[in-house]
Amino acid sequence: MLLKKYKMRPIIGILAGLMLVVALACAGEDPTPTSAPTATTAPTATAAPVATTDSSGVAQPTATPVPEVVIDPGYTSASALEKHPGFNPEWGTPKTGGVYKAATCCHGRPAWGLGGSSWSQWLFQSHNSLIKLDTWLTKEDVIVDIAESWGISDDGLTYTFKLREGIKFMTEGTGWGKEAVGDIPAAPGYGEEFVCSDAKASMEWYIWPEKGFFSAGHISGVRGYFRNVEGFTCPDGPDGYTLEMTVAYPRSGTVAWLAIGYKMWQADYLAWLNEYYPKIRYSYKEEGLLTNMGTGPFIPTAYEDMAYAKMKRNPGYWREGLPFVDGIDWYIIVDNTTRYAAWITGKVHFYGHGSDGLTPPQVAMTQRNYPDFKIWQIQHYLSFAVEFNLIAPPTNDVRVRQAFNLVFDRDAWWDLKAAGELEGSRMYMILLPDSPWGFTEEEIREMPGYRQPKDDDIAEANRLLDEVFGEGIRPTDTKCISQDVAARSDNCLFATEQMRRATGWDIKMEIMGSAALSERVQNCEYRMQGSSWDRSLATDPSGRFYEKYESGRFTRDCLRPTDADEVADTDLRIAAQDIEMDPVKRKEMVRSLVKDLTYGRVAAATLGNVVNFWGTRPEVRGEHYIHVAYYGSWPQYERVWLAD
Repeated sequence: MLLKKYKMRPIIGILAGLMLVVALACAGEDPTPTSAPTATTAPTATAAPVATTDSSGVAQPTATPVPEVVIDPGYTSASALEKHPGFNPEWGTPKTGGVYKAATCCHGRPAWGLGGSSWSQWLFQSHNSLIKLDTWLTKEDVIVDIAESWGISDDGLTYTFKLREGIKFMTEGTGWGKEAVGDIPAAPGYGEEFVCSDAKASMEWYIWPEKGFFSAGHISGVRGYFRNVEGFTCPDGPDGYTLEMTVAYPRSGTVAWLAIGYKMWQADYLAWLNEYYPKIRYSYKEEGLLTNMGTGPFIPTAYEDMAYAKMKRNPGYWREGLPFVDGIDWYIIVDNTTRYAAWITGKVHFYGHGSDGLTPPQVAMTQRNYPDFKIWQIQHYLSFAVEFNLIAPPTNDVRVRQAFNLVFDRDAWWDLKAAGELEGSRMYMILLPDSPWGFTEEEIREMPGYRQPKDDDIAEANRLLDEVFGEGIRPTDTKCISQDVAARSDNCLFATEQMRRATGWDIKMEIMGSAALSERVQNCEYRMQGSSWDRSLATDPSGRFYEKYESGRFTRDCLRPTDADEVADTDLRIAAQDIEMDPVKRKEMVRSLVKDLTYGRVAAATLGNVVNFWGTRPEVRGEHYIHVAYYGSWPQYERVWLAD
């Protein structure tokens, strides 16, 4: 069955694995050698262990039919976009011309490999992906890009992508590498047609990265969410237009991980880059950006680290009439006051980047003085939290951790993080309340630690602490450590004040720079720290569970609970829900895990989901930022235009 557009039923959701990509997006480790993994067999489902809370049994994996097909006209031209169901009539008629200018906070490697990065919104513009998110709709909509259609076999083991014919790689490109330099031959691939061998080489390069090309974070992430992939083939030959991907066993997150975006390279050009310029794409040099020769809407033209990145319209782009703007300029303005002034005065059209955005005072000022400016509430993949050392006293005692979780007043935290009329946090319990797998906000608000009023929860917290330390006795030497930035120190400040008022426990704060904090944390020299703990904007929970709660991903000893049986049982339950294809059964398994990890393990006490604020000026049209937008926003820039 071939699909041009894929929309999961509401209970299923499709963004499985975005959390794992976050590890990749934020990783800064040096590249680590690796080899292609061998295909693995599906993990065996297991019965759920007896839990401290109401746990549902873990069901055996059950195959379900391929989700419904919604035919998509392809949106292969500017005129087709006006018929798009997400087109907003208030935008008016699209127009061409002008340069879209954006302001961001900080630099990034100018050739990040895939869509799962806050930098991908501009680093991806020279390329297309097989499939992508449709940012004019919702975070549950996946549509074709350079693939014309795609489908899944009835047994779920073969993914078939029908590629568009007649698409050419940039003829002009950036001009980089087109001339021989000494013993290095001129770059091949310019102007060649995109065929199956190109898609195959691109996907193999990302999924089985070779030595030295990717960071350890990328390698770890890819191994996680593509662990079941066996290989890619071109059944119609290397110059054909059919790509097949085979997997050892089905996983419900595969489509979403693909939709994050993987750059399609010309196979010979990619091999040439890897042989003669293996690390230039990961340098902070102009050449790193200029290497991006693809099939995408924009051609990179200039880059200066910590200053700007520029690109121009690709005149040979295969979507007729797109992109609308003549070019895109990204300016790096570190100081947020200067950046805000540039946005308000019209020097740039967009203010925002990944985990950065307008400050709460700037939001309030904009709402008051510039009501026609658009402010986007972007749910981040992180949560505000206090993370615990699970092996050192007193936080090695789960009762102590449970007390923190009970005491925290999440509504008070919401008030603290509010920005003007907008909420700066959301109710949160491992999975966001709009996840089809987790608990709704209404359900969460009925649970201990999240409910109002707080009297019963505070009484229970004090009972637990009295049980551990003795009646009315509280430790005097406990510290909450954090980085010297408000986004982290606020967590400790809030936690210590809440515990002092509710339990009489006087916890000290210790604030330090990022390097000192990193050393302390990696050496497990802390009891609790102000942290951005969870990474769970994805609607599918597998990535979330694997990243923080599965024992194979523990990066330091103090993340491993002392109860070995609980760790083993949790690992088995995580593996079982990952391969469960019946959504009703899987939801039961997931909710059981969420409860047990929240109240039984309590590796961290979360305060709420992080919300960032991005801004666009009134003349910007065609923009629509979905949650987790810095993963899925890269496709929309060919659709953006500037009104008069």
